[in-house]
Amino acid sequence: MKIMILTPFPPDGIGGAETFVKDLISAAKKTHDIYLCTMGKRRSPWRGTGLFNLFSTFPYLFIKAFILNVSVRPQIIHAQGLISGAIAVLLKKIFNNKVLVTLLALYEFDKKPTIFHAVSRWIFLNSDCVFVEGLKGSQDMYSAFIPILKHMGDMTKYKVNVKQFNHWVNQDIFNPDPNRIKDGIIRILFVGRPIKEKGHHVIEKAEYLLKGHREYEFIYIQNTPHEDLPKYYQMADIVVVPSLYPEGFSRVVAEAASCWCAVITSNKGSLPEMVRDFGVIFDGTAEDLVLNIKNITEEKKYSKLFSLSYTAYDYALRNFNIKNSEVILNEYK
Repeated sequence: MKIMILTPFPPDGIGGAETFVKDLISAAKKTHDIYLCTMGKRRSPWRGTGLFNLFSTFPYLFIKAFILNVSVRPQIIHAQGLISGAIAVLLKKIFNNKVLVTLLALYEFDKKPTIFHAVSRWIFLNSDCVFVEGLKGSQDMYSAFIPILKHMGDMTKYKVNVKQFNHWVNQDIFNPDPNRIKDGIIRILFVGRPIKEKGHHVIEKAEYLLKGHREYEFIYIQNTPHEDLPKYYQMADIVVVPSLYPEGFSRVVAEAASCWCAVITSNKGSLPEMVRDFGVIFDGTAEDLVLNIKNITEEKKYSKLFSLSYTAYDYALRNFNIKNSEVILNEYK
């Protein structure tokens, strides 16, 4: 089967969406012919589906995908995100491809303008399958249809094939280090861009509030190649994801849990859904983060920290492995 992966997120870039594309290609190319249609590396991080991203991405990707369609004739176009989804649906009208769309974020459709709703619904209704990240992702996608429900009261004719999926990580690489340093220092790791939405300043304030406690060491990782990340997780005891926006399913959480780290996340977006069986959730403030860090590390011999780390690792082995790719790969037919 010939499959075009259509994405503005280049797999050699840095970021969760980029890593997902890389892992997807790695899984799919074992049994299919994969053709990548993407952009070059971005100088600045991708932030939502705004007008700048639309006009800087759509024309280039459409022309490139059109040419690839003419030369290769893929049976399936698998688009990543809404902009790629719109391109894929347009190409479907011309070439009659099967179109799959993956939503790699929470778009908060209920807060978007009418035109955004209309275009999104057009993409969903003309796609053969829409993959969403968990229950929260499914609820978010369906919120694009709320205006129709309010005005017409009937959604029976609006049928979308929606499938929930969970991320997976390469657990041959992301795994515990049996020689993890045990020197009495609790290492707390933040992995992400140093921007307000990611809550970088929240964890910095938490570090300040704990400055009198010498047993805590905070480590900040940003713009690091994905292949270099395991060594940082493997030295960390706690990984904090303090996002202040509706975060979709976080690869940082999956990677950290796979490396035997206790995980603390904010209560935003899909994070509570993702860690409810193994992690700790705080309210997004530095003060509450400090309380939770102390709570899991001040017991005798860190028994609660050990328990959380073990539970996270056990959960990761069962829920963040390569089998999760089968939901998507089963549609490649």
